[in-house]
Amino acid sequence: MNIFSKFIDDIYVDNEDMLIDIVKGMSNLASHPQTEFINIAAGSEDIIDVVLRLLQHKNERVFSPMVKYVGGIMNSDNAELPKTYLKKDVFEKLGSILYSSNSATIKEALWGISNILANFSDDHVY
Repeated sequence: MNIFSKFIDDIYVDNEDMLIDIVKGMSNLASHPQTEFINIAAGSEDIIDVVLRLLQHKNERVFSPMVKYVGGIMNSDNAELPKTYLKKDVFEKLGSILYSSNSATIKEALWGISNILANFSDDHVY
């Protein structure tokens, strides 16, 4: 477990306001998909696990920025990211968000799904 995963675990229950600030920051980083952060950190197994867990958080103020984060990193030049996220069932996580009552969050989830699919030719989609 890396330090980021440990940090998120420590505040996951204790400080939801700080968690919201962190996920908003991650979302902002992902809006610039060609940064070094995306090429290195976003593909880390630990970070992927944290992101997918946060996509299932009960508070929409936490999971909504994570939806935007996933959509942003799927728009990067790193062709391995969509494959890695698909292996970890990102479609299932994003699909459950389509039942949200917030239309902006639903739109972000659909954008993320479309970005994942855009990275594959017809013969590579699972």
